[in-house]
Amino acid sequence: MLSADALSLQEFIDRESLPLATLHGAIFEFLRDRQDLEEFGN
Repeated sequence: MLSADALSLQEFIDRESLPLATLHGAIFEFLRDRQDLEEFGN
């Protein structure tokens, strides 16, 4: 089973205090019900 909050190997080795998965989760939670959101990129 995969976890959405999994650390990358680099984050584990560096003992990252704020992993990207945690940051992304907070951003997505903030944007969840917003009506003025526009997505762009590849």
